[in-house]
Amino acid sequence: MMGVFKKLIVAFLMVPTYIGLNYGMQNNYVNINAPKPVVTNEPAVYLGGEAISINMDASGVIITKDKGIVSAGDILYKINDQAVSNRTQLDSIKQTINVSDISITYLHNNEIITTTISSEDLKNIEGINKLVGNATITYINPSNFKYAAVGHSIIENVNIKNNHIGTINHNYINSIIKSEGNTVGKFITTRKNEIGTIDTINETGLYGTYTSKKLPTLINVGRSKVGKAYIVTTLDTNQKAYYEINITNIINRDAMQIEFKIKDQNLINKTNGILKGMSGSPIVQDGRLVGAVSHAVNGVNDAGYGLLIDKMLVNTN
Repeated sequence: MMGVFKKLIVAFLMVPTYIGLNYGMQNNYVNINAPKPVVTNEPAVYLGGEAISINMDASGVIITKDKGIVSAGDILYKINDQAVSNRTQLDSIKQTINVSDISITYLHNNEIITTTISSEDLKNIEGINKLVGNATITYINPSNFKYAAVGHSIIENVNIKNNHIGTINHNYINSIIKSEGNTVGKFITTRKNEIGTIDTINETGLYGTYTSKKLPTLINVGRSKVGKAYIVTTLDTNQKAYYEINITNIINRDAMQIEFKIKDQNLINKTNGILKGMSGSPIVQDGRLVGAVSHAVNGVNDAGYGLLIDKMLVNTN
C-alpha cells in the first residue's frame, strides 16, 4: 500500500514561492454524453469542466504553518509598521530584527489584527506570497454563483478564508505536453478574461464567486458507484468534452476517494493520462455530477483518483 501512495502525484504544478494549477471557458461543448434532463426536485448545479488560470497575490505573506499567535492561512502585512509583501522581505526582517517585543499586523478570517509577538515567534513564521497556475472548474451553485474547483489542497495544511484574495481567469489552451514515464504532463495556456474571485482555499480545493455571465448546463448531483462514468474536461480544442472512465473503487480517504481507469482511447492519445491542470474536472455518472478529478498516478497513464462531490458542496452553500 505504501508503494501506491509514493506513486501519487497531485495534479498541479509547484514552483518556488508559487503553486500552479489550468481553465478555458466555452459554452458550446461536445455534447455526446450530455447529462439527462434536470429533475427539478433534486439538487442541481451548473456543470463545470472549463480550464481556468489561478491568480493570487496576497499583498502580504500567506502563513504556511501554525506558529505562535498566527495561524496557517493568515496573511501577514506588517512587522513593526514595516510592510511585508513577499517571503524575501520576511526572511530579511527575521535575520536583522533585534528587539524582544515585535508588533505585527495580519489578516485572520477577514479581520485585520495588530498584536505583539516575541522575536522567537517571528523567527518561526514561514510563508509565501503568490499562487499562480492552472486548474478546472467543477461546478457553480445556481443559487449564489459560488464555484468549486481543483478537488485537492493547493497549499499543504493551509486553509484560507478571506474574501477576494485572488481571481480566476478564462484559460485558452494552446497545446498539450503529454505525460511521459514518471513525469505528469501539462497544458501550455494563455490567460484570458477574469471570470471569478478567489475567497477560500482548503483541503478540498478552491472556492469563490463566479462573475461571468456565460453559464454552462445544469446537472443534478448524485452519488458515485463502481462502473461506467465520464470525465468532463477541456483539452486542446478549447471545448468541453466527455471522456469515458470506469470507476473501480470508492474509498474513505481524504481527496482520493474515487479510483478510476481511463477507458477513452482518445483521451489517452491526447494526454497519455491525467494532466496537471485537469484537477477539478467533473466526474459524471448516470447523468449526474458525482465527483471531481483530484490526482494522477505517477507512471500509470490510464489511472487516476477523484474526490466525492459531497466534499465540495459544503463549501458553496
